[in-house]
Amino acid sequence: TLLTHIIETLRANPHLTSASLLERYRSSEHHVHLLKLMEWRAPAENFDLVAEFLGTVAALQARALRHQTDSLLAKERNEGLDEQEQRKLEQMLRARIQAGI
Repeated sequence: TLLTHIIETLRANPHLTSASLLERYRSSEHHVHLLKLMEWRAPAENFDLVAEFLGTVAALQARALRHQTDSLLAKERNEGLDEQEQRKLEQMLRARIQAGI
């Protein structure tokens, strides 16, 4: 996804400014959306942008975990799972319990 790619790019290149990141996407379909994001300002001075971002990432990860788990559970009911899928399902169910999802 675009968000994942941006995060990976910034981890590999922590010196990048928002302008240089935007330049990397100039010829892509995402450029116009990134321009809008660059113009966005937090609604209040006490708004914790880092906490908001991390909360959003955590919510997206939880949603993906639920979706993957639900897909494997449905497959298990309908056609069964091989050993690798069964291990993955067990791992994801443990992760959901630990995360309270």
